[in-house]
Amino acid sequence: MKKINIMLICGSPRKGNCEAVLTQVEKYLKKSGAETNLLLLRQKNINRCQGCVEFCNQKLYCKKDDNDDMGKILKQMAETDGFVFASPTYFSMPSGLFKDFIDRSSILFTKGVDLSQKAFSVIGIGTDLPSIGGNVQNLMTYGHVHGMILVDSLCLIGQSNLFKNYNHILTSQANGDLQSKLKKLAQRLYQTCQKLNK
Repeated sequence: MKKINIMLICGSPRKGNCEAVLTQVEKYLKKSGAETNLLLLRQKNINRCQGCVEFCNQKLYCKKDDNDDMGKILKQMAETDGFVFASPTYFSMPSGLFKDFIDRSSILFTKGVDLSQKAFSVIGIGTDLPSIGGNVQNLMTYGHVHGMILVDSLCLIGQSNLFKNYNHILTSQANGDLQSKLKKLAQRLYQTCQKLNK
């Protein structure tokens, strides 16, 4: 059977909640048997989309892809089986880093790259549930526009910056039994990817 590969994309501009949570999800995915790729957007060079659609709509590629990390990321996205998208919440939306990633990956849609057999889950983190819900909705919309299959979504409360502890979200009681939720998300995503790859 084909080895399942899952890409975890972290939209946080700093080390903190999102990375801590995705590291745990990655651990559970590996226990299930998946190969993983944890992508920290803050460590990547991703230039902003300049809206030059007269170029990309005609040429079917972004002229920036060879000059930053996005070309390699797009190739990995096309080859992976599933995704976990995680971002902190900024005014009910994902971070600017994640938005740059979203905008630049629109070339996959323009080129007609088929992502309909890929599964995804989303995690939004912030300080109040209504705002986090807006962030999660944006992340889900991104996956749906590409035709991907949504498996799970989580809205998590986290304020690790206040406690000077990058892993505070993992020990906080604000999210109930968080390890159980993350394990379930990982297992369900892995199982869905297996079904899609039979």
